Amino acid sequence: MFSQDDILLYGAHGPCRYLGLEERRVNGKRQAFYVLEPLARAETRFLIPTENPTAVGKIRRLPSKPEVERMLASERARAYSWEVDENKRKNLYRALLSGTDRAGLVSMICSVECYRLFLREQGRKLHQCDENFLRDAQRLIAQELALPLGLTPDQVGPWVREQMGDMSA
Repeated sequence: MFSQDDILLYGAHGPCRYLGLEERRVNGKRQAFYVLEPLARAETRFLIPTENPTAVGKIRRLPSKPEVERMLASERARAYSWEVDENKRKNLYRALLSGTDRAGLVSMICSVECYRLFLREQGRKLHQCDENFLRDAQRLIAQELALPLGLTPDQVGPWVREQMGDMSA
């Protein structure tokens, strides 16, 4: 499935190096685990049980640059909308941050940035909770797209904005 030293994505943890399979005894049974090392924190290891479909489902390969470009051009990524109900919005944002729907995450970023511009025009500010979700989403997208795009994480945001066009329109 994976080769030694493959760079993979695992949930919201950003790019990780695949170190191989490891067997451990858990509750008296031998169990196999995928071993992942986050690139940003080499002292950390994730052990993902190979027989846990939910956990394994959070492992995915880095997208290629053409895949990133297609994702940004997709209807899902461009479906900007603001959820007025704060509790629903928080639940949606939590799910997007912990899931694998990167087009949805880009849509969330664009939606929050557009709403922030709208509020700014009225002399108001975005709620701190929404600012925190926005910051976390931007960080996650920057980490995950930097390698396939050949950019630094700081360059990803401007590159994505350029691809997405003017969000204030």
